[in-house]
Amino acid sequence: MNIDELAANNGLGNLVKEFKVEFLWHNYTLGLLIVIPLSFVVLIGFRGLNLYITFLVILTFFIIFSGIFIVVFIANRNKQLLIYENGFIYINNDNLIAKYEDVKEIFQEITTLYVNGIPTPTSYQYKIYIKNKIKPLYLTNIFSGIKQAGDYIQNKILQQQLPIVIDAYSRGEDVKFGSLTINKNSIIVEKQTLAWEQIKNIRVVEGHVLLQKERGDLLLNIAAIPNIYVFLNLIYEIMAVTQPHTRTPTKGNDIRIHLKISQAEATSGCAEKEISFSRWETCDECNGSGLDNQGNNCFVCLGEGQNQVVKKIKIAIPPHSVAGDRLNITGEGDAGHRGGDAGDLHVHLEINN
Repeated sequence: MNIDELAANNGLGNLVKEFKVEFLWHNYTLGLLIVIPLSFVVLIGFRGLNLYITFLVILTFFIIFSGIFIVVFIANRNKQLLIYENGFIYINNDNLIAKYEDVKEIFQEITTLYVNGIPTPTSYQYKIYIKNKIKPLYLTNIFSGIKQAGDYIQNKILQQQLPIVIDAYSRGEDVKFGSLTINKNSIIVEKQTLAWEQIKNIRVVEGHVLLQKERGDLLLNIAAIPNIYVFLNLIYEIMAVTQPHTRTPTKGNDIRIHLKISQAEATSGCAEKEISFSRWETCDECNGSGLDNQGNNCFVCLGEGQNQVVKKIKIAIPPHSVAGDRLNITGEGDAGHRGGDAGDLHVHLEINN
């Protein structure tokens, strides 16, 4: 039986997209940029090595490193992931066929490492638990475009499970997401119980869900939360009822930073002083709506409508500035939430002696 017959017999519907294994060129190139200079550094410690021996050692490192990537590619090259309207097929030694309704849980882990301040290619991993299957299915960067596949699968699971969890919540039942519990009164994180009235806002920040409270914030690791799309949408639905202002346009927060300048800059002024700071900006993918074209949460900002970025701007330091002066730059604070005006940037001057 061929793949088309398998899909038809299992009611998977039309094929949406096919994902094949690719050679990880980005990871390979970056690895070489790290391994080869590191080899030189190690060899410098061994005095007396001639040029020929040094060349052989570096060549050996290169061959071993390249061999690892080639072996991984060859071992996985026959794998395929076929995404259909109603499910997917994972082609390996044994074909795995699953409908979205058969998926119990999906975990996502998205990681970007920095080497000497330079971001490496982002790593995506999705761990999927399927009914009647003991071992989870792992989908990683070995598949070209795996992020698109992960987003599609999670949105399909969202469509399947969100009505179910909303119904359970409405009946007063506890809804569990791993170690987290949600009910009509609160969200329970391990031994800590937070009433909905305590939570002022929710954001997604660098792989974490940030629950903002009046006193202190709470960070939840996204990689540890099953069905993160369902979890976030349920919370948004609850907060839209318990705190309607969280779904309406609001002005962005003001940002306050301290800037050290020289005595010369304070005395004579500076027409263009570059500063950098972290702020929230409107998500380019969904234009701040928090939703995609199908009405689901945006997969980039996960429904928040904003992403955190590092911003660089140039400001003018007026002459005769003194320590403690504050410069106010209108509209350079956090972006407004869901269409609201941006906040302001307040720069507090400090002078180096």
